Amino acid sequence: MPLLSCKVLSRQAEDPSADITQAFDIVDTTNEQNDGGVKCLKAHAILIQFATLEEKLEVVSQALEYDYIRKSGGGCKVRNEVI
Repeated sequence: MPLLSCKVLSRQAEDPSADITQAFDIVDTTNEQNDGGVKCLKAHAILIQFATLEEKLEVVSQALEYDYIRKSGGGCKVRNEVI
């Protein structure tokens, strides 16, 4: 199973040289309503732009890693409160 964009810390642990500023999951084509959340690819794009310092990258990475929700149709979303 490929890692989702939300799994930033897992990806970095798996490959320390990975560029975690780049989204890396498959395109989420599910039609499931995003009530209460934003698709992982979009959440990654929104949040990673604020990771201008190492400390901020850590906070963003943790938010994406621990606050995502797997969708029943595949893919994932990040809760609106996190964004």
